[in-house]
Amino acid sequence: MYTPNAGAKGTDTITYQVKDKNGNVSNEATVTIAINEPPVAGDDYGKTKQGVPTTIDVLANDKDPDGELDKSTLHIEKNGSKGTATFDVDGKLIYTPKPGATGQDTITYTVKDKDGSISNTATITIDIVPTQTTPTEVYEKGLRTDGTAGDKSSVTVNGVIELSNPTDKPTTPSDIKIIEPTTKLTSGGEPIKWEPSDNGFVGKTPDGKEVISVKVTDTPTADGNTKVNYEVNLKGLVDHPEGKDSLNIEFGVNNGTDEVKTEIVVHDDKPSAADVELSVEPPADNTFYANLIISLDLSSSMGRDDSGIQGGNTHSGMKTRYDAALDSIESVLNSYEERLNSADAGEVRVSMNGFAKQASAIGAIKGYPMDQPYWCSIADARKIVEGLRGYQELRPDHQVIGVDTNYDAALQQIISIFQKPSSSGMEPLDAKNISGKLDNTLFVITDGIPNFGNQEGSQDPLVGNGIAPTSPNGFIPGSPNSDIGEDSWKAFLTEKGIRSVAIGIGQDMLNSSNGKTGEEFIKPIAFDGQKGKDNDGSDVIVLKDMSSLSNILEKYVPSENTIESSFSKNSQDEKTLSFGADGMKSISIEVDGNTYKYDPKTNSITSDGKDKSIWADFGGGEVAIKTEAGGLLSISLGEKNFGQLTYRPGTTRPIGMEKETFTLTLTDNDGTNGKSSISVDISKLKESGHTGLNDADLTALKLFSPESAMELSGGDHDVNATSSHSTGFMHSSLDALQETQNAII
Repeated sequence: MYTPNAGAKGTDTITYQVKDKNGNVSNEATVTIAINEPPVAGDDYGKTKQGVPTTIDVLANDKDPDGELDKSTLHIEKNGSKGTATFDVDGKLIYTPKPGATGQDTITYTVKDKDGSISNTATITIDIVPTQTTPTEVYEKGLRTDGTAGDKSSVTVNGVIELSNPTDKPTTPSDIKIIEPTTKLTSGGEPIKWEPSDNGFVGKTPDGKEVISVKVTDTPTADGNTKVNYEVNLKGLVDHPEGKDSLNIEFGVNNGTDEVKTEIVVHDDKPSAADVELSVEPPADNTFYANLIISLDLSSSMGRDDSGIQGGNTHSGMKTRYDAALDSIESVLNSYEERLNSADAGEVRVSMNGFAKQASAIGAIKGYPMDQPYWCSIADARKIVEGLRGYQELRPDHQVIGVDTNYDAALQQIISIFQKPSSSGMEPLDAKNISGKLDNTLFVITDGIPNFGNQEGSQDPLVGNGIAPTSPNGFIPGSPNSDIGEDSWKAFLTEKGIRSVAIGIGQDMLNSSNGKTGEEFIKPIAFDGQKGKDNDGSDVIVLKDMSSLSNILEKYVPSENTIESSFSKNSQDEKTLSFGADGMKSISIEVDGNTYKYDPKTNSITSDGKDKSIWADFGGGEVAIKTEAGGLLSISLGEKNFGQLTYRPGTTRPIGMEKETFTLTLTDNDGTNGKSSISVDISKLKESGHTGLNDADLTALKLFSPESAMELSGGDHDVNATSSHSTGFMHSSLDALQETQNAII
């Protein structure tokens, strides 16, 4: 047996002798051995496009030094990781990349010669070149119809894909096969189904609405390639995964020789809003002069113990509407006093008044003449409020003013307090006599629909009792015997510069008379005589639950530092906010770590904060929030005055705090969020350790709504001492009035 040395080649000779059994030695013989050299396999290189198979002639650089290669013995020693290689019958390597694979791959192989010698292990290196396609991008923002889409939000775009065409075979759009997307899509929650169209496909919802389409427009061929020009048209909204700003839709094109995949990127129309920066600028002349006027409903239904405020000495444990109203009046007196104390100069004068079937001024002594105006200081007004509580010594006699509801009497009596001298010797402040701005604010608080007027038979039978559009013939301003129309009331408020705020409370506001609700009846009372315009949107407040009344009254306390702005428009009235083509799902604002969220479906505000005493839902998306810095942020997140905001700072600021920042979060129907901030610079206010929050006046705040209305019978009617809703507010001496009581409302 002959074993050649490693690396030996060519021929080798061996000499030998042999003996016989007698020991005779033969001549010397020579053996010549030809050493077969193994084949030499050379390394190879190939290049292909993503997803395109390639063929490599690996034997072209392989050789057998002393013989012939046997191509049938080609063997893959190690296959590729990014594709698969095989040899065909001609000894050529066919390599097929895996779908989507790019980069470099290697394969090793060996080959034998005819004599069975095996070659060295050769390496084939293959580069897989990514398909040079640029995804087409379309923008849902371009579907906006509010004029905020801009010119960089295309919904129709053109793209190009290059396919291999070695023979330059002429190609038309119809020769190109569009491989429809496998991405599952929905629009408005409805599935999108792909359907063939001319030279492309279109995605439709079950009702046939076209959402997105792709079609081939041109196919020029040259230099072994076909350029496939195509058009994408976004026609409707595509649902995006929550939290994702874009959605990729993969599709491909095939010409029978080559296949290339690319993507359509649909960008979500993200909600957006501009940041708002505000600054509190304390006036150089810090004065506060005000006339505060209260007109309180004293009808019998005010004795109901359904205020929504616990703590009353009543059957239900709730305070009566009457007591809750007095609490709110006392609270607003405190707020006026706080504002006055923060001023360098000023004065506040108060007029307390009440009404039922007739109206009366309320003075500091028992049995005060009902037709005699009474103006006083905040301190004296506070004493009057106390005198209206408990035994109600200062309360006008029901035997005189009745138990019904007469808006004409209430408004005429307010006019009269500016006509006659006050018995206190203190008259209302006159702007002519002060150095500074004068504020006049009237709060009319009522819980029932009017069932009387001043003039018998004067009420329009189609309109019912209440304030008519125009005053009757022979109208006498301030007269208890004359009705008043809305025209004359507005004229009076404008002349005196009075802002009149109408507040309806309790279940009775849900009732209707001749097709009009309580809210509709109180609207003529509200008017801003300071600005000469109707303020029904903000100055008509209807509450079922009175626990928010204190905050509502505080909202109207004048402040020279109050800032009015908008988070949806700039100073040029241009839109700075959009929920985009997807539309609004919700909007929220974060204040001091608590989030207040408005849901348009329920038209209500919810909060994740545990302290319900620091905010009030005014309905229609309007919310007022007390801030840790002592400010009051009133902001509209709903369709009612959307975007408007008012910030009233405290009289001072906490030590070290120079700015309040609130965060708006806009969420569209795709679940995509957009954020902006509202910041208020309060650095110019004086520092103080007191934040200005008046927690004692704040309890759970609830919005009046028909859906959540308490199941209470409405009505201004007599209540005796044993009634389940009797609270001592009505006395048994009123029983005699039951027989003469008219309409039950």
